[in-house]
Amino acid sequence: MLGLLKRLEHDMVSKGMKSISLTTWDQSKALNFYVKNGFAVKDVVQDRPDGRKTVHLWKDLKPDFPYFDFIESPIETNSRLNDYLGVNLIIKRDDLFPVTGGGSKSRKLKFILKKGLKNGCTAVVSAGSNYSNHLRATAVLCSELGLKFTACIHDQKPEPSGLKGNVKLTTELSHRVHFVSMPDIKQCMDEAVNTYIDEGERPLYIWGGGHCIEGTFSYINAVEKLVESVNTPLHQIFVASGTGTTQAGLILGANKHLPSCRVIGISIARGRERGEKAIMDAIEDIAPYFSINQKFVGEQINFDDRFLFGGYGKVNDTLMNELNFLKKNFGLILDPVYSGKAFFAVKRYIEEGRVEKGSNVLFWNTGGLLNVLS
Repeated sequence: MLGLLKRLEHDMVSKGMKSISLTTWDQSKALNFYVKNGFAVKDVVQDRPDGRKTVHLWKDLKPDFPYFDFIESPIETNSRLNDYLGVNLIIKRDDLFPVTGGGSKSRKLKFILKKGLKNGCTAVVSAGSNYSNHLRATAVLCSELGLKFTACIHDQKPEPSGLKGNVKLTTELSHRVHFVSMPDIKQCMDEAVNTYIDEGERPLYIWGGGHCIEGTFSYINAVEKLVESVNTPLHQIFVASGTGTTQAGLILGANKHLPSCRVIGISIARGRERGEKAIMDAIEDIAPYFSINQKFVGEQINFDDRFLFGGYGKVNDTLMNELNFLKKNFGLILDPVYSGKAFFAVKRYIEEGRVEKGSNVLFWNTGGLLNVLS
């Protein structure tokens, strides 16, 4: 079903069609399917003899990606750190992205929520863990924009003393919060969407991590902004890779603006096969809006799952000792859930000779600083 819908949308975009409309009913599986695949609630009418409501949906297919204005995050170098590593390391500080506590998710949401408001949404539903930068950033921005937000958290509810960092802000700022097990997350989100529709709201469904074409485009746009500020030819870009959209956007942006630069994603949760598929799916989803050679771009996917340290949110002494060393000796503060694992990999790549001495390397710090304080 999803494959058929995507092919239909891609064909409509290629023919210059601007939108697609359809009708279903409340509490139906079809309603949940369409909302989670980007359809916006246009109108709800209580006109059925069984008391059910007709729900009119539509999806904007125009090839435009509006976003809220923002100041670009800074770019830094540390000469002492570069001497230690033996490379010219440039750090893109999206951990200091100037809204919501920083991070790559904040950048994505500047695009995702702008499109959502343009399409008439009044409420948002999304998911993540207690560590989730995405949930925290979504909760903050929804409060700023006057949108109701339901957070579905696939984790145990912390004790009051354990409410710190991202989960603390998420629970304080959300309209509703549900703690459920991972197998129940789909049902939790579907029920949250249905509840908002019953209450007269127009919910926007955001996949965990901001996995959508607007999220991918935000990092195509980020590379375009990067080349305006960095005149040095880059050989590699390293980034923590989770749901795939950040790395997909960087690959597409580099393919256009930095064709000799290799983007290397360091997995923070997923095995290689699943991670590569998520990146390719993101590329395929956005391909109709751009001239993309999907086969060529797909061959540029570099996804390394050797630095998981046991999985998402898990660490060991080797990782923590390395991060403490960097913090104490160079003032480089990295969280162990996301950017810390990616930087650990950068150092190992240099030690293994997979990054040449003296080369120009960009480390895209996607954030997670609040997880250091948790």
